[in-house]
Amino acid sequence: MTADTNSAVRHETRDVNARALALIVLGGCVGATLVFLAMAALFGVYRAAEDSADSPPSPLMTPESTRPAEPHLEVDTARSLQALRQAQQERLQSYGWVDRKAETVRVPLERAIDRIVEHGLPDWPEQKTNPAKVETEHRP
Repeated sequence: MTADTNSAVRHETRDVNARALALIVLGGCVGATLVFLAMAALFGVYRAAEDSADSPPSPLMTPESTRPAEPHLEVDTARSLQALRQAQQERLQSYGWVDRKAETVRVPLERAIDRIVEHGLPDWPEQKTNPAKVETEHRP
């Protein structure tokens, strides 16, 4: 024996079985390949079944439907918001029918406030005395 080698020193053989580990990795690779090939074949079968089916084409594929259905996307949101607010303001400041059969009308907001101050709310108990007047009467 040479001085460089020590016959009592060897590698550990109990921790990892290299042969079993290699077989497990090889088995996993073979299994993954088999699954891949099976899925590819299954997709081929499904594609052939879909191509041979006599179903009408989707209405989305026809040239008639070139424009998407409502509601459309807003192009200029600031202008749309301004137009909406202007329409709401015009509606608040104008007279109009809400329901002709029920004789319900729309009056301008300022006019409605004035009418409520003058006549009060319907079905609201009337105030017998003026609270401001009562306070002034009880002062010494």
